[in-house]
Order: sequence, then structure tokens, then C-alpha cells
Amino acid sequence: MSMIINKLPSITWNRLKVNSTSVDINIEKGGKFISEVPSDISLKVGEEVSDKSLENGMGAAFNDYITSLKLPVHSFFVAEKSVVEEPLRLKFAYDEVSNVGNIIELHIAKDSQATVIMDYSAVKDLDSVAAVQTRVHLEDNAKLTLIQIQLIDKELTFFNDIAANCAKGAEFELTQIIIGDKATYQGSKVLLAGDDSVVQANVAYLVRDNDKLDMNYIAVHEGKLTTSGLYTRGVLRDKAEKTFRGTIDIKLGAANASGQENETVLLIDEGVINKTIPIILCAEEDVEGAHGATIGRLDEELMFYMKARGFSEKAIYELMARARIEEVCNFIEDERARKLVEEFMGGE
Repeated sequence: MSMIINKLPSITWNRLKVNSTSVDINIEKGGKFISEVPSDISLKVGEEVSDKSLENGMGAAFNDYITSLKLPVHSFFVAEKSVVEEPLRLKFAYDEVSNVGNIIELHIAKDSQATVIMDYSAVKDLDSVAAVQTRVHLEDNAKLTLIQIQLIDKELTFFNDIAANCAKGAEFELTQIIIGDKATYQGSKVLLAGDDSVVQANVAYLVRDNDKLDMNYIAVHEGKLTTSGLYTRGVLRDKAEKTFRGTIDIKLGAANASGQENETVLLIDEGVINKTIPIILCAEEDVEGAHGATIGRLDEELMFYMKARGFSEKAIYELMARARIEEVCNFIEDERARKLVEEFMGGE
């Protein structure tokens, strides 16, 4: 099926060809995953999502498509006033199956905390399509740390979509490591509906060969004193192509809201294509918003310094590329999750 995804909330010049992207997707069945569920998290499997009004990052067309497939909806619940010490782990199986999709719901009740680790790693070349939509519901003063690790060697086309709603005082911390894939499409839309709610996203990516990465991150401020932060660090090499759309949307009434976004991109080879589109939309006066991007090759003074100490140019770029990924890995407190990335990078 053909559709438009990752559309900007406010379009820019059409000639730039960054307002959205057109894709073909064919999901045939529900995907399998292995779960490690702490005893104080409950699971319910249903046929429909719990809140159809929740808006996702990839947009309405993708949302309508994946919900129309009637995939099993796996909903995980953390009860009120619970602090879950062990993470919920979900390991998705993409080595042997093809054209699969999953819908995951995470419900964190009032005054509760949890960590969820979603592992999309695969090491076999499988010319296929996979999609996961994660729907996050955070009640008052709830906190969720969501870690998504995507370490996939080669031919998979992957769609990773997030929809989240944060009530009063809720905190949503998102960490993503993205390496591999023929084509990767990332979407995330977080509604800061309640006063004092917070979202912070830290994203690292490595795109290589002729691969493609297309991203669309949106933080919508509705509540007062809400805070958003989006920080991406990436590396492009060979003939890779990447598009990043990052939007902070501060609605009327979101007084004293604060939003920041920043991207740092290291361009290793001349043949890469990078498109970075940071946007701030503001309908309220008493707010703070900032965005910035650092894009390019390494500074000549740094290159001279490193070469003077015996490093070749290739070794310098490899070292700096690894540092971009490791910088975001430092936000991952779980040792097992960090080890996944370290072992994968060790083979680079």
C-alpha cells in the first residue's frame, strides 16, 4: 500500500521536498516477540487500541493502516503508585519472518515509574518489511523511560512509530539507537497535555552504504510549564541519505513552556545527503524555544591534532563516529542494553 508519512505540521517550500515522504508498505501478519515481564506489570491482549484519538508521529495514514490490520494489541499496565525496579524487555524477531507488524501499548498509572527496553536487533539479511507502533499513556506524575535499540544488518525496511500522551507532571524519557536497515522510518508525536509534563528524547544514528533514514519528531505543548528536549547525534557515510524533521509546537495557553532541539551530524563521505529541518511553532508569548544544528566534517584543527599523534584520517573518523553513538548510550543505565550496542559496534 502506498501512503504519505512523516508530514511536517507546518509545511515549507515544496521544492525542498522535505514536507513528507511517500512509502510503500505491506504488512501481512502480527509479529512475534519475546517478553520479560516483571511481576508488577500486567499484560492484556486485545483487538483494538484503547484510545483511538491518540496522534502518532508518522501521521493519520499510517495509523489508519496499521489499526485496520486488526493486529493483536499487546497492552502492558503499571498499577498506581508502583515503582518497577526491573525493566520490561521486548525482543522482536526479524531474523526468520517477513512483513510483520506489532502494536504495543504502555499504560503507566498515576505516581508510577517504569523502564521499557524494546530490542529490534537482527543479524540476517532478510528482504522484508516490519512495523511497530508504540502507544504511551502517562497519567499524573507517571514516569516512563523508553529505550529502543535498532541494530539490524541490511535488507529490512523498518517503520517505528510512537504516539504518547503526558498528563500533569508526567515525564517521558526516550532513548533511541538506530544502526542498519535498508530504509528506516521513525515517527514520534508526544502531547504534553498536562501542566509541568516533560519529554526528553536522545537519539543516535549511523546510516551507511545506500541506506536511508527518515525521521519526524513532534512535541506538542498544551499544558503550562511544559518542557521538551530533542537531541540527535548522527553519522552519515558512503552514499547514505537522512532526513530529520523536528517540530516544537507550543499552543495558545501553554504559558512558560520551554522547548529545545539540537542535531549534530558528522558527514564522513562526500556522497552523503543530509536534510535537517528544525521547526518551532508558537502561539503563546511567554515561552522559550531554541533550535540548532551542527553539520559537517571534522574541524581541521582537530584533524591536525589527531594526526600529529599518529592517527590516520580514516581512524579519526571511525573514532568520532563511535563516539556519537556512545554519547547517547551513556543515557542507557541498563547494562544488558548497553552491551547489545557495544557488541554490534565492535563488529563495525
